[in-house]
Amino acid sequence: MPSPPSRPRPWTGCTIRSNNAPDLFDLDAEARHHLRIRTKRLRYAAEFFTDLFPARRRRARYLKALERLQDTLGALNDLAVARDRIPAKPLWTTPRSPSSPGASSVGMSVTRPRC
Repeated sequence: MPSPPSRPRPWTGCTIRSNNAPDLFDLDAEARHHLRIRTKRLRYAAEFFTDLFPARRRRARYLKALERLQDTLGALNDLAVARDRIPAKPLWTTPRSPSSPGASSVGMSVTRPRC
């Protein structure tokens, strides 16, 4: 399959190819976390210099895209941290019943459904 055509960016002189970008799912948790930090810095810098860019709609779309990317990366990071902190095996082997000690101390109440 041929590679997608590259587009020159006139303001940078760089060429961006979509097939060079890594997929978020291919990155490990640490790399995604570092990408999130870089995205956060880029977003804050863009917000700081927002008045220098006259195109309001384009500016708003760019900032919104950065915000969504940062939120997505944050959610993925939260999942990775939770996966590492939640034990693989349950802490108890039998399910807790409402009559077990501690159930009433946290305000649990269990009623049977009426048929």
